[in-house]
Amino acid sequence: MIGQGPASYSQQAALDAVRALAQQDAKLHVLIRRDPALHRSILQHFGGLADAKRIAGLRDAPRPRRKTWSMARIVRELQRLQSARVRLTVRALMDAGHHDLLGAISRFVGSIEEARRLARVPEPAPPPKTFSRWDVERVVDEIQQLHRRGSSLAYTKVPQDLTTAAARCCGSWKEAVEAAGLDYESIRLIRPAWTKAELRVELQLLAKSHPRWTWRQLRRASIVASAERAFGSIEAGLRSAGVRDWPRRLVQPRPDKREVIRMIRARHLAGAPMNADAVAGSDNRLNGAARLHFGTWDAALEAAGVPSARKIGSRRSREQVVAELLERFDRGGDLASTAVAKENPSLYHAATRRFGSYATALRAVQRARRLRR
Repeated sequence: MIGQGPASYSQQAALDAVRALAQQDAKLHVLIRRDPALHRSILQHFGGLADAKRIAGLRDAPRPRRKTWSMARIVRELQRLQSARVRLTVRALMDAGHHDLLGAISRFVGSIEEARRLARVPEPAPPPKTFSRWDVERVVDEIQQLHRRGSSLAYTKVPQDLTTAAARCCGSWKEAVEAAGLDYESIRLIRPAWTKAELRVELQLLAKSHPRWTWRQLRRASIVASAERAFGSIEAGLRSAGVRDWPRRLVQPRPDKREVIRMIRARHLAGAPMNADAVAGSDNRLNGAARLHFGTWDAALEAAGVPSARKIGSRRSREQVVAELLERFDRGGDLASTAVAKENPSLYHAATRRFGSYATALRAVQRARRLRR
């Protein structure tokens, strides 16, 4: 059975166990969930795996830089994959791990068929049909091989043909895992629902282990979502657990009118997006104070002498919008709606106002590109 270990871990023993598991060639959170006692001890002592890794001196691997996509890059990538004999279908590209390319095709082109046409690659021939026989022994052997390699055995993480065969040969994925001699509960990504009694105990342990936590730190703990579902809110859960005056509340005074104007001007000089949605998402304190003192975000901008993104955008004609988007594309810029809204909100607002939607504006850009060839 998986997950045989001590009934509970001390803080130091839990850190030692995390460091030891991090040396194995498998995902750390998967290995930890195979030992329920270790998982509970990490929640009790540290609030979650992220803080445990930080205290243990473990660093996450650096994330690779995201590719910047454009229509030209999509065409080059499709032609390269065609030369490498990769099938250019949605399913084949997903199986090969080209999720970023599929996302770029959806944003810039619309469909894989249109992307193949632009790249001038032929439609792939249907693959030859292959048949394989499954039985209980083969299902069990495949599961044990995945387990030995340290791969996740969660239902959503294994090949679909294996889960289908397991249901047909063994009755269900759970029965197939147990037939392979493994503990199904320890490999689930989603543990059984917490009971209210368990949640009360966990909240009491968190309050005792981390007396100086703030609300921001508490909300990062994995137990919060379950407590909110069970009690309606985390505050109600803490009251039910008998926890009082915890976590700490860090109250910042609300900016007055003069401070709001200073903050808006500083944000504008820093080149940050000035549209209302961007401010609400990145600086809710400024957004709330501006609306309290001036009524609307645009009124606050006017008081600070900063032009509104909507007013700037309204002065552009349809032709000017298309010309600016074409110029951005020629420079290799990203034409995705999220990128344009973040980097040039006035252009994004002008596009949506003049064309009704940003997608319609992009179609006008595509027509203009075809005409100038």
